[in-house]
Amino acid sequence: SIIDDDDSKMQFYVNSGTGSIWATGGGGTNGSLDFATTPSGGSTTSRMQISASGDVTLNTGSLVIGTAGEGIDFSANSHAAGMTSELLDSYEEGTWDVALANGGVHGYYNKMSYTRIGRAVHLSGQFRLNGDSTNVTITNLPFSVASHSEGEGYVAISVYSYNNSYTSCDYLIGYAVPGSTNLEVRGVRNGNTAITITGGNNGYFMIGGTYWTS
Repeated sequence: SIIDDDDSKMQFYVNSGTGSIWATGGGGTNGSLDFATTPSGGSTTSRMQISASGDVTLNTGSLVIGTAGEGIDFSANSHAAGMTSELLDSYEEGTWDVALANGGVHGYYNKMSYTRIGRAVHLSGQFRLNGDSTNVTITNLPFSVASHSEGEGYVAISVYSYNNSYTSCDYLIGYAVPGSTNLEVRGVRNGNTAITITGGNNGYFMIGGTYWTS
């Protein structure tokens, strides 16, 4: 039932018998609206407030987006001419165990971290080879790489290695293969990135950078 508890404070609550939900204006929250709950056997606790100026504050808990593909919409902001979306619809962080196309990964040094914000996937971590690898390629990125269209999908991934033998290149990069979950370790020579890297037993690769997913 809906009960008018105190007209002087504009206080109303819904009582289900085991708990209640409160909406309160006036008093200590003059000009604002305060939402509180009273769990069964618990005390009344403020959960959310809407201020007189319109700001929303969550006092406990998280803001949960319950529909896939929805999120926080920034369309009221000014934007560049090439803008395609202003909806922040994804955030995720975690780890995964590296798998290679050729060769094994040492069991104690095979885990990398990722953070996804929208379509950008940030990678960091290292892995250690267990045996020789004729083509150092990670095959199980946490999200597929976007196809190259209008500049999307290109990446900025740095690679550092030690205990590995490779020649004829100036430095290493990570190349996220469009339309796949593969990340190739490549050597750069004279501006080209077509050198396949061979890793030796117990060689380490440290990787950090960003790629785009769909």
